[in-house]
Amino acid sequence: AELMSAIVDHGLGDHVCLIGEHDAPERILAAGDVIAVSSRTESFGLALIEGMLCGLSPASTAVGVAPDLLEGNRLAAPGDAAALAVALGVAASTKGPNYRSVAMAYSLERMHARYLAMYRLQSRTVS
Repeated sequence: AELMSAIVDHGLGDHVCLIGEHDAPERILAAGDVIAVSSRTESFGLALIEGMLCGLSPASTAVGVAPDLLEGNRLAAPGDAAALAVALGVAASTKGPNYRSVAMAYSLERMHARYLAMYRLQSRTVS
């Protein structure tokens, strides 16, 4: 209720839709244009990867994997709302490289193959 009140109070009712839980979030993400991650901390940044895999143009705070994937003009220091607004403007106005292909390095299939290779290598060195 508090979030909906803030949306209405700021005149964003025509621009923000709170859909709640959904069975196929990738379909909802794919309907968008931009993925914005405003986290102060992230151990990895799965939401960023998922948005990029859905073809969204990314903007993020420089946390988790974001600095490894995005150019500087799409990154903001954690807690710097003005810098994140600039990064969002860049994401909204330019497509940049094919971020879907960038994010594919972290697809389930590729990560599974990497972990399997790492475990096999480690099992050889321990034996």
